[in-house]
Amino acid sequence: MPAPQPSASGGSGLVSLPIILSIAAIVIAILIPVLNDRSAEPAVTAEDLNAIKVQQTDLLTAVAGLEANIQALGVEQDAMQASIAAVKVPSIMIAATDLNDAIGSGDPFEEELALFRAIVGENDAVASVYALEPLAPAGVPTTRELQAGFGDISHAVIASYQTVESEGDLAKRVSETMANLTAATTRLRWRLDGATPPEGTSPLAIMARAEDAAEDGDFDAVILELQTLPETLKAMTADWIEQVETQQKAQTATEDLELFMIETVASTRK
Repeated sequence: MPAPQPSASGGSGLVSLPIILSIAAIVIAILIPVLNDRSAEPAVTAEDLNAIKVQQTDLLTAVAGLEANIQALGVEQDAMQASIAAVKVPSIMIAATDLNDAIGSGDPFEEELALFRAIVGENDAVASVYALEPLAPAGVPTTRELQAGFGDISHAVIASYQTVESEGDLAKRVSETMANLTAATTRLRWRLDGATPPEGTSPLAIMARAEDAAEDGDFDAVILELQTLPETLKAMTADWIEQVETQQKAQTATEDLELFMIETVASTRK
């Protein structure tokens, strides 16, 4: 809000320019004779002193009025900011809730992110949320999608492990078919038996434990198991691991978003 402009009439309580000039003229008139002739008699009369006192009183009154105006402006500004916040907070909460839901749904969230950013602006508290922008067009994989995707990865790893190197197209196709059947049978048996996953470092044992952890949604445990696979088999899981890391990044961002929502509401109650 622009500062109030002084009024020449003095009626607003601010310092008048003519008053300031008058005081300056009186001071100059006093000092020049004294400086030129120190032996001369004082050039200040009783009438001059009275005028100075009157001007001084007016000046002090004007300063007091200016201070009062500044204080009033501060109170008015605080009230205005509180009013703006009261109107803006509901918009922030609606946009944040929609964005949080969109991220968790696995659907694209470009529109929700753009709207939230337009309302909130740049804010370090939600920097991790804005960092999800490259993921917005495709969305973030959900836990269920990751679990389903890991089933396909597990089948491919087991089939690759079971495939026997063969010469000739027919022999190779037979080997791959048998490996796929073995992989499907092995995974089905794991689910039907419901037994504790086997120990050991063979790819079959590793994938059995990994599938068990994936079913529980413990993707960190799954990744730990996958890291122990032979390099050729581990390479087959790289894309899935990247998707898990993407989901974990989004999870951190939504936690920051929820904290931001809590702090935003709390700020209006201070």
